[in-house]
Amino acid sequence: MELTGILHTHSSYSYDAKMSLAELRSFFIANGLQFACMTEHTDALSHEHAQDFFAECEKFSDDTFRFIP
Repeated sequence: MELTGILHTHSSYSYDAKMSLAELRSFFIANGLQFACMTEHTDALSHEHAQDFFAECEKFSDDTFRFIP
């Protein structure tokens, strides 16, 4: 099985990105990707915000596309 994905990307959970996880998911699927390894800047995330990030990664992951936090 061959999978196509991206190994380093940020969402709006990082200070240097603008797209939400939902927007990234749509963009990645439209461009043939099946996974994304998320590399957020965690130095600016509170514990609660990090938990939201993990939950949202799971929410937008399924058999078609997977976020890997």
